[in-house]
Amino acid sequence: MKPPAFSAVALIFSVVSVANAASIDYVGQWHNTTFNSTGAATATVTTALPAVQVSLDLDGNVFGGQNPTPLVLTGSMNPDASVTFNPVTEHPTYGNVAASINSLGVLTADCTAVPGQVATVHITGQTSPTLIDLTYGINFESGRFDATGTIIMRATPEPTSVIGLSALLTIRRRR
Repeated sequence: MKPPAFSAVALIFSVVSVANAASIDYVGQWHNTTFNSTGAATATVTTALPAVQVSLDLDGNVFGGQNPTPLVLTGSMNPDASVTFNPVTEHPTYGNVAASINSLGVLTADCTAVPGQVATVHITGQTSPTLIDLTYGINFESGRFDATGTIIMRATPEPTSVIGLSALLTIRRRR
């Protein structure tokens, strides 16, 4: 069995890391493709290995409601460069959130017990030192229809320590 490839997550939390602590800011937007609504999206990924914190702030009319407070995920990096986040419970907009990032940088998050008309939200997508590219699906309580959308954010400024290291994304670990 081949060991997993180095991940973008590993670069974020190790190569970019200076003195074992780093912070990367991302800026972009969310877009509900079903209802054609949109708003600003920002995230800050902070590490003090093995601790990892992600703060996601979506602005505007999220889920047809008011501007939500940021969602803060805290967790830790595992030896395989995956990240396990502690569950968030009773967030006023997103409800209960379970999230993780696998060793290839794929983020998966599920929101349940979401306040209001939304039953569940499923988010998945790729993370890297320069880009977070996510898609989401919303299931409504009524069961009458669903909605989909995207959250796309770019690092700002782009981490300079990653520019010469992009080739590392394809290097495989050897035992």
